[in-house]
Amino acid sequence: MSHSFGISGLREELLRQLVVLGEDKRFFLDALFRMHDAKRMQASAFLDTYVQFIKEKLTLKDEQLRQYVWIGCTVECDEADSKTSDAFTIAFPHETDPGLNHISFLSPVGNQLLMASVGETRSIATPSGPMRVRITGVSWKADSFPQQAGM
Repeated sequence: MSHSFGISGLREELLRQLVVLGEDKRFFLDALFRMHDAKRMQASAFLDTYVQFIKEKLTLKDEQLRQYVWIGCTVECDEADSKTSDAFTIAFPHETDPGLNHISFLSPVGNQLLMASVGETRSIATPSGPMRVRITGVSWKADSFPQQAGM
C-alpha cells in the first residue's frame, strides 16, 4: 500500500489492470488467442467494457470500490434456489486453479460475476442451466474480511 499517495492496494491493482487490459490489450489478447476469431472479438469487447467500468469507478472512495467484483477479488455468493453458498476468486486466465475456486474472468461464470456489486442478484448461465446468485461479500486479497451488504 502506498501511504504517501493515499492509494489503496486495490486502487493500485485497478490502475495496473487499466494498463494491462487497456494500453496493452493487444498483447494480452495475442497471448490468449492465436486466431482473430469470434472468441477473440468477444473477449476484446468484454475487456473494453471492463476497462470503461474501472475508469468510471476509480472516482469512488476506497470503501465503495470494495463493493464491486474485480479481477483479483474473491466473491461470495448464495445460490437462491438451492440455498447453498460458494466463493470464487476471479483471476487472470494464467492464475486459474479450479481446485482453489480460482476462475478466469473470461470464463462463463467469471465474466458474469465480474463488475457485480455486493447485494446484487444475478442470473448466471452454467452448463447445468441458469442459477440465481446473490453477491453477499467481496474481499480483496489483502483484506481480512469481506465487505458485507449494507456496509
